[in-house]
Order: sequence, then structure tokens, then C-alpha cells
Amino acid sequence: MKLRIIPFILFFCLVSISCVKDVDFDQADEIYLENEFETDLVYFTLNTSNFVDADSNAVVDTLVTQTTNLEFLDDDFIQENLVEIALELRYDNTFLQSFENEAVFLSRNNQELYNITFTVSGSPDGSVVTTQFKDTLRGAELERFKRSIKLKVSAAIEQDGDPIEGNLDFRSKAYYRFLFEQ
Repeated sequence: MKLRIIPFILFFCLVSISCVKDVDFDQADEIYLENEFETDLVYFTLNTSNFVDADSNAVVDTLVTQTTNLEFLDDDFIQENLVEIALELRYDNTFLQSFENEAVFLSRNNQELYNITFTVSGSPDGSVVTTQFKDTLRGAELERFKRSIKLKVSAAIEQDGDPIEGNLDFRSKAYYRFLFEQ
């Protein structure tokens, strides 16, 4: 019987001498939570038929443009809680030619709010060459960007006399960082 009482006494002694930190319940109003979210924005694949007529083998177009609505940016939650956005644009190119990329974030009335321009490297031998662009927006630049509602992406092939053959894969992502305050 004494053996059973000893563990109980030891437990009681440990509990009674343990430290307890004072808890300030007023801090409940000062809760800050951060969360990160990733989403695909736009993706497409271009090939020879986007630039060259199959019957005549003549160049019919040197510029391809796609516009996508980004309605989710018009959400009150995003407008109030978004504190940072990182943009990543990636091209995988097997064309021998280089391309000029332009990605323009537009307002509802097509006002340019943010512009990304860079050269996509051509492939020396038809193998895949990857070109990436990354940028992070905060502060005033982010506030301007948050008024975007459309993304227009253009790829213009630079003709150099070589046959126009290959594929151009484009992918874009956005990494959002939110701050929730109580």
C-alpha cells in the first residue's frame, strides 16, 4: 500500500512546485497570422503553326498575345490582407529563335499597372532552354498591382533567317503572402 502512495506524493510535489507564467488575456486582441498561397496564373504552348503557314511555309505572324482575367484580385479579402506577392514567369524554348516577352498587368479600363519585359533565349540546337523571371512586390508597388484585373502576355519571335520550328511553353505563378490581424 505504501508503494502506491509514494508515486502519488511525488506527482503532487512536482505539480505543486512547477512554474506557471502569468497569462495576459488582453493579448487576444493582438493576434497576427501569416499565410502563404501559391497559384498558377497563365500557361500556354506555342509551336510552329502559331507563326508559319503549313501550306506555304510563309511566316504569317511574329507576335502571339493572350489576355486572361484575374478576377480573384478584385476580392475584398485579398485587397485588405495581401502584403506581398512574388511573380514567377518561365519559358521553355526549343525554337532556334529568341523571343521578346511582355507581361502586362492591366486595370479594368486597360491602364497598365505593372509591366515585365525580358528576352527569352533561343535554343542553339533544338534542345530545351529555360528562361525565368522572378520579382517580389511590396509596399506602394504592391498597392498599385492590386488594382490589376487582367494579365496580357505577348511573345514576339525574333526572325533570324533560320527555319521557325519548335515549341515555346510558358508558365506563370504567383506566390501570395497574407497577414491576418485581429
